[in-house]
Amino acid sequence: MNIPNELKITINTSIPGFQVIKYKPFMTLPNDNTDGFVHFNPLIKLKQSVINSIPKNFQVKEFFNKGLFQSLINSHGLIETKNLVDATNEGIVDNNIKVTLDTLFPTNGIIYINKEAYVIADVQWTKGDWKIDKKIQELPNIRFNRITDPFLLSSLAKQKQLSGEEEMKKLPEDVLFGPNYSPPEPTPSAPQAPLPSAPQAPLPLPSAPQTQLLSTQPSQNLSNNQRIKLLQQSVSPSAPIEGSQNKFPQKYLPIMPPPPQPSAPIIEEKEEDEDETENSTYETKLINSVASNKTVKDFFQNKSYYFMVNFMFKNMNKTSQNLINKLLVDSTNVNIKSLTNLSKVAYDKSVVNTQIYSNKGKGDCFFLAIADGINYNNRYSNDKIIYNNYGKGNMIFTQSILREIVTKYILEMNDQTLTDLLQIGETNAELLNNEFNSIKNNLQENWGVQTNNFNDQQFMYLLEAIDNIYKTNDSSFLILKPIIKTIADLNKPFHAIKNKSEIKSYIESSNYWANTLAIDAIIYTLGLNIITVKYDSNQNKMSIPYINTSVSNWNKYLFLYYQNYHYELMTFDYVFNTIQKRPKLEIKTTKKKIIFFDRNTKNIYPPLWLIFLIFGSYYINILYENEKNKFTIFPYIFDGLINTFNKILTLQESEEKKLFLKTFKNYFNPSILREKQQRGAYITSQLPDSSYQSYQHYNQYDPYNPYRRYNQNVNAISGSKIVDNDSYNTNISYYITIDMELKKGKQLSIKDMVDIKCRQKWNTVRRNYANLRGIKYVIPPVYDNAPSRMTIKNIVANKNYTKKNQKKKRKKSKIIDKIETHFSQI
Repeated sequence: MNIPNELKITINTSIPGFQVIKYKPFMTLPNDNTDGFVHFNPLIKLKQSVINSIPKNFQVKEFFNKGLFQSLINSHGLIETKNLVDATNEGIVDNNIKVTLDTLFPTNGIIYINKEAYVIADVQWTKGDWKIDKKIQELPNIRFNRITDPFLLSSLAKQKQLSGEEEMKKLPEDVLFGPNYSPPEPTPSAPQAPLPSAPQAPLPLPSAPQTQLLSTQPSQNLSNNQRIKLLQQSVSPSAPIEGSQNKFPQKYLPIMPPPPQPSAPIIEEKEEDEDETENSTYETKLINSVASNKTVKDFFQNKSYYFMVNFMFKNMNKTSQNLINKLLVDSTNVNIKSLTNLSKVAYDKSVVNTQIYSNKGKGDCFFLAIADGINYNNRYSNDKIIYNNYGKGNMIFTQSILREIVTKYILEMNDQTLTDLLQIGETNAELLNNEFNSIKNNLQENWGVQTNNFNDQQFMYLLEAIDNIYKTNDSSFLILKPIIKTIADLNKPFHAIKNKSEIKSYIESSNYWANTLAIDAIIYTLGLNIITVKYDSNQNKMSIPYINTSVSNWNKYLFLYYQNYHYELMTFDYVFNTIQKRPKLEIKTTKKKIIFFDRNTKNIYPPLWLIFLIFGSYYINILYENEKNKFTIFPYIFDGLINTFNKILTLQESEEKKLFLKTFKNYFNPSILREKQQRGAYITSQLPDSSYQSYQHYNQYDPYNPYRRYNQNVNAISGSKIVDNDSYNTNISYYITIDMELKKGKQLSIKDMVDIKCRQKWNTVRRNYANLRGIKYVIPPVYDNAPSRMTIKNIVANKNYTKKNQKKKRKKSKIIDKIETHFSQI
């Protein structure tokens, strides 16, 4: 039985463009020759004290060099050798992973990312969160002019992979992964068939949320056999599509299909249906929000925003341009003839026809805005939303009913999920109390008073500070409203909710201002998705902060406007031409207020300015292809926008192109743009997650990857001879994932440590919350940490791209294509 002897480390960071990276030794020792991987021995228990006794300049190197690592093992003296089962059960594997991480990534240590230094503030790894798997065979660094037999290379890689699979089969099931390892959610290449236990049609709340959330829980309660099956499911390759000739994944997105031929609907008289749901006689009075309407219209009618949309339009193909024009005509009734530019008249009219409606707020604004939208729709549409008879006749939706839906959704979670949810509340309480104590201590120092020795005026000031923290801090979720009666209560004013009864009281009160959990509950129960347009008045920026794509049992969606902690309903006035048959045949122009959009209907879309906002602030930042596949709101339109954006990035340099990129960056600052030397494929579907990047058939032969080291000790090819670094003749490794808090530079100030500690706690809350909702957690990017090399200029400008250079590279590409063809078949 072969023993894994490498530790493969995936690092999650907050660095924009490098949030998921595979660790390589040169990231710690950029100038040293290493074996190119981290050595690991799961049988001999490492001791930190022994490592600390070794000269400092060797402590890290020993993990990167075979001979030095053996010396490190020998330094531990005569130790009884364990078998892998005993070593795992006795915690030696967990201990050695922890010691390795502590040695490689100490606090205040340095790691190099994109050739820039970052100081390590904190490393988080969950004990028992590891797995054993095959070594990923990377395309080695090759002297291409000396290759004579690429078949030999692919044969070797295939042989190693098969060898790894055989070694995996010989290992006992109990050692394949740690007790806290949760396999990733499978990512099929085609839509999955419904699970046997799942309903075939969308249902209200009762079982759907529990089923979804149960599937995302850690697998501690599973038997080993069940875990093995789940693990195999998560790593098993998708079945090839029969008859497919493509051997390379497509990065360019497909050309948009031709738009449907415009056809006017025919209005026909119909007799009253006695069985039809009774229409409501309750009239929803929508009150115009003057300030919000002005903000939105000024923002999206700005010349710079129109310039971006128009520049994209001018670079679309004719099919896409026709589709965009049809979208504008159908919603504004403006006659459009030219394809040279986007109709400014029609575009402006689509912005002007947007309306935002106010509500009383006071903690209920989210629920009031949605209730207004549902009630207005039910009053004037036959496609109603019904819940427990609400929505029929005069049984209107209220904010109280919607709060009850959220309560029901939460309380029907399983016990473990509720426990995790309450733990989030405990963490939030600690964060809020720390924030208030920091304010209180500063005020005490400024006021020159002793601890808790405040006069009435100072006491009232602190009460206002507590109220402000509670109302404006995102961490107030699951926190009871503070009740301060005495000065002693100021020590810990914030307390977490403890049980189901308190959860119910909290959710159904105005103290709960709604969050993404409320959106999830409404989706599950009513089949209605909520998309928020957020305005940041401090930066004068609009964005789409969140769209739930993790569930599929919804068909309607509406938009809310969010500014300064206040939600308001958005509607869109559309103008239609319809053919009326009676009393005489004629074309009739009608105006309709659109609140709900149907994702399955291709006749009515949101206005173009809103589609572009979703694209620029949300869709373009989706980093993973499986997440893009879940985005089912008019996907072919967004595919077309990505196609156009790719095309723009490959255009010759011009002042107009530079202005577009600068404007786009100012409006959206997309994290997905990063320096890539590729022919066209600048927008990628995922962050770099391996040292080997697939050589797509449309790429240059050597795409840029900051994590490839060209002098690594990997398989060396000389002529037709391959010198194989057999890595101790084993083809299996340990795999772990860690979270790392980093700060650009080589030193941490006291303020940096405080800021990072707060961010670390909040990230823990978000991670737990993401687990509750069954979605993938990604550390939020911190743009102050972005590498200084990441500029628009070097992202989009490939200065070495000349016909002469390209001709040289094309000569090599035939060999690369041949090699990649064989790799794709492995």
